[in-house]
Amino acid sequence: MNKIIQAYETVNAKLSTIEKKPSIHDPTGVNSANPAPLPGQSTLSDGSVLYMDAKIPATSYYSAIPHFLEDKLRNLPKFREHDDLSILQFLSGLYDLHMIAEKYFIQILERVATTQNIKLLQRLLADTPNQQELTFQQVAKQVLNTLTSIKTRMSFQLEFLFRPQKNGETFREYVEDLTKYSIILQAHSPSEVIEIILTGVNDQTRSKFQFQTTPTTLKELDNLIEHVEKLEKHADTSKSREDLSDLSNFAKAHFSQPKNYSYRPQGNHMAYRPVSPNPPRQNLSPQPWQPRSGYHPPRRAPNNNYTWNNQNRQNQSSNSPVPKPQRQSSFRANNPNWTTKFKKETVNFAQPQYPMAPPPWSYYNYAMYPFPCPPPPTAQEQKTQKKTRRKTANQIKQTKKN
Repeated sequence: MNKIIQAYETVNAKLSTIEKKPSIHDPTGVNSANPAPLPGQSTLSDGSVLYMDAKIPATSYYSAIPHFLEDKLRNLPKFREHDDLSILQFLSGLYDLHMIAEKYFIQILERVATTQNIKLLQRLLADTPNQQELTFQQVAKQVLNTLTSIKTRMSFQLEFLFRPQKNGETFREYVEDLTKYSIILQAHSPSEVIEIILTGVNDQTRSKFQFQTTPTTLKELDNLIEHVEKLEKHADTSKSREDLSDLSNFAKAHFSQPKNYSYRPQGNHMAYRPVSPNPPRQNLSPQPWQPRSGYHPPRRAPNNNYTWNNQNRQNQSSNSPVPKPQRQSSFRANNPNWTTKFKKETVNFAQPQYPMAPPPWSYYNYAMYPFPCPPPPTAQEQKTQKKTRRKTANQIKQTKKN
């Protein structure tokens, strides 16, 4: 420490030689170059204050709260007076802060009430003569009794306190969660809370309970939690293992093959792969593989021999599954429809049929209305139209002659 003080003396001496200000008579020492030291500060040889020894009084909650709680305070749920669920979530986050740093609960409460502008907490802090005696239970009870109804508190008990243990939730997590909400809601005694916990555990946790008398205190419940955690930790090691005393039985159980399966060579494993999605294990038999009837090419589709050598190319026409048509000697015989004329038929494009039928699909079953176009004329109507056109043309010719 003496070396650090000497270093600060040399730095202050250099600064005083670089820049010298005219001295002003100031008995208070406020406007002078060397101000009067505050209580708890020490002065150097030239009369300057050693700011390293200056102590800021811890009157603000910002300086009193530890720094490791800053993230927790920033992530604290927002307090909304008109939202019952947000009030419970806020008290849950405040409970976590209270359990982490109970010593700084009053400073935390002051900061939260100021940053979130919670009038109820500000009024509660102002009306409490001795703030050090203010506990989390008093704050939670005052907030819930003021802002929520008894029906809301009962619904909170049914949803958060009387719930069963979730899948994948450990016994300790389940107990801590129910204990937290029992402290927040303050509706049951510790013995009743223990009974609620033992009633809501799942069958997997209940199978690890070993006690002659039901736990009635929190200490007995904590001993039960430790016992369940030990059994959960060693659950994998306590499983029954396989009997390895006779290795022949182990080999039969793990390496035996079914009777209807024969070993195939590794070179042809794609051609002889099993149909089952779960193929049997590899056969470790020392017997070499011998084909039944000599080598044959890989399996193909039935009656469909692909071309892979010249011999098969010659026999491909005879073994083809598609029969070839019998070819005739003349062109007319092979093409009997060459001279047949196309039949002239009337093609009605975009002409609806009357009466119109609904489409075959089921979801379009409402009535269909005909298109605004006339149906195709019949043969009799076509004859009548031709006669009318001829008559009209003759009348026009007569009028032109006259």
